[in-house]
Amino acid sequence: MAKYQRQATNKYYGAANAGYVSTGSATDGLAKSLQNAGYKVGKAETLRIDRKKDKAIAKIDELYANGNTFEQIQSQIIEGKHPELTGKYVDATTNYHAGRVKAHEVIENIKANKDKYDITDESKNLDMFYKEYMPDTSSMDSATLLGFTTQFNKFKSTDALNDAENRAAYNSEKKVMEGTQLLSDIPLDTLKKDLPDFLKGLQVPVPMRDGTGSTLLYTNAETLAVVRRSIVDIIANAKTEADLDRADILMNTNLGYSKSGSAIGTLASRKSKEVLAIQDELTKKRRQLEINDRDEADYQRKQEVKKIYAELYSSVKETDADGNVTERDLTHTEKMALRDRLEAMGDVQAVANFDKAMIADLYINDDPQILDDFIVKIYSDGFGDIEEMKEEFNKLDTDPRKMGAMLDHYENSQKDDNAKLHINNLAYSSGSTAIMKIVSGSFKNQKRVDARVQAQAESSVKRHVMREIYDFESDYFKQNGKKPTNKEREAFMVELENYISKQYVNAPASTKSIAQLETRDDLTEQEITKDFDETDRFIEEEAQKERDATVISTNADGEEITLGGYVDTVLSNFDTVDPPKLRKTVIAGIISEDEKYRQQTLPKIQKYITSIVGETMTKEVFDMMSTADYQEIVKQVASNLKMTTGNKTEDQKIYQQLDNIFQTLIGE
Repeated sequence: MAKYQRQATNKYYGAANAGYVSTGSATDGLAKSLQNAGYKVGKAETLRIDRKKDKAIAKIDELYANGNTFEQIQSQIIEGKHPELTGKYVDATTNYHAGRVKAHEVIENIKANKDKYDITDESKNLDMFYKEYMPDTSSMDSATLLGFTTQFNKFKSTDALNDAENRAAYNSEKKVMEGTQLLSDIPLDTLKKDLPDFLKGLQVPVPMRDGTGSTLLYTNAETLAVVRRSIVDIIANAKTEADLDRADILMNTNLGYSKSGSAIGTLASRKSKEVLAIQDELTKKRRQLEINDRDEADYQRKQEVKKIYAELYSSVKETDADGNVTERDLTHTEKMALRDRLEAMGDVQAVANFDKAMIADLYINDDPQILDDFIVKIYSDGFGDIEEMKEEFNKLDTDPRKMGAMLDHYENSQKDDNAKLHINNLAYSSGSTAIMKIVSGSFKNQKRVDARVQAQAESSVKRHVMREIYDFESDYFKQNGKKPTNKEREAFMVELENYISKQYVNAPASTKSIAQLETRDDLTEQEITKDFDETDRFIEEEAQKERDATVISTNADGEEITLGGYVDTVLSNFDTVDPPKLRKTVIAGIISEDEKYRQQTLPKIQKYITSIVGETMTKEVFDMMSTADYQEIVKQVASNLKMTTGNKTEDQKIYQQLDNIFQTLIGE
């Protein structure tokens, strides 16, 4: 047996330290000290290594926090830029932690792009989606790979479980949607009879994928979901009350029969929260559609009236064989067809307005303040309903063609955000204030101010501004399909302010000199048609000269009488023919239809007119005569018969009545 001699003593020991003999405390203490020192050195080394590992982990976290990627950090370590991350004790820990951090980086990237993952795409799965974002793990050492997989697999297991649940829910939802589509194919007429068999056909047995048994194609829950979903879809898409008939059948039809032959019952009989909620929505929808049907019918009626008015005042375009397009006015027959449509709708006031517009009214009151006042009344809730508004409009002596515009204004006034727009919108309210200051300021420059004139002028301007605001809103919406911006409203008010300031450079001295403000639409039309009007006026004047030179008859001596000569003769007759005396009560109310008027006064007026115009005034002559000449004749008749009062509105009524008498005499 090999032996060796212990340095602290001369005793010999066997290899197994057999026959141990103590040499004394000094030498044994030294031996123990050396042993303890070795342990402590080893422990200190372990602590030193742990500290280096902690520093390495902290350093990696710092590098990640500063925007470095896993690949950049690895590259920097290889280049020796971070010596604290190398060493045989540190490498494995560093790489393990780096692998975990890389996994976190990949997980965050997957989460950020999860919207690209479509579970409805049956050709893709979760692993295929991950592949785009996974690093090359073949280049990782074992420590890095272990760190990566440890961190990533926790995320993957949870994500895979969620994916499975989502796919199951989607597949069930897809089945319900497919079942709903199949159910919608059943005609309404046979739905009640076919529903039980249809639902039974959904619940056919199919083998399970693993071959352990069978299941139903549609479970009971999915079958009921098909019926519920069908009802919900019907409610959502119903446009009329009749559209809900299908939902009523699905809700109240027996769903089938059990094996014992007893009825399963209706969906309505299942008082679950879902069914009760559907029944509630069905009731709400029916009430809503009942109201909507009435509102829609009323709306369509209003739109039809506006459409008829638009057609009445629009030209008819015709194209000849050569492709030339010409325009013409509607014929009398075509106009009467439009009237028939209004009458069929039972709109009495619209028919009355139509009849008024059909009359050749040469004496309508074109005072813009009439419409200003009417529009102010509309937006001030001055009418109980649209029928009252139309009835009151028909009483005005203004252009009946404006009825369509008044209908637009009334419809606009019923919208909550439009009713007080001239007050509530800052652009309009501040712009209106600025305009009124200009008007009142013009009176301050006068030495003597008539308070009555100022009050009437300010009232007139205020009404005009209000009308212009709502005309602008209506026109803008028609042209652009949206409301103007506040910037556009401000620009409009500046334009309106500039126009009115020109009219009130000097304040009016009397009520008669108060400026008649023209609307923006009229000013725009005048600007556009100015040159055309001049051309048309010239052409009409030349044409009228030719008509005036046309021979319309011969006198007893065979002398030819031209239209111009005839008009001169008629006007001279006013000086030679004595007018009859009429009852003052009739003169004041010439439109009266009392019996005494028809039997006594009307014949006198007709006889006087005939004595003035003679037998030559036929329809053909009337059509050739200029409007100015005809108006002069009518006004002269009214003046000679002392029918006029000086009141413009009342006088126009007189002119209208006389025009009707003229039309009757010439056979219009």
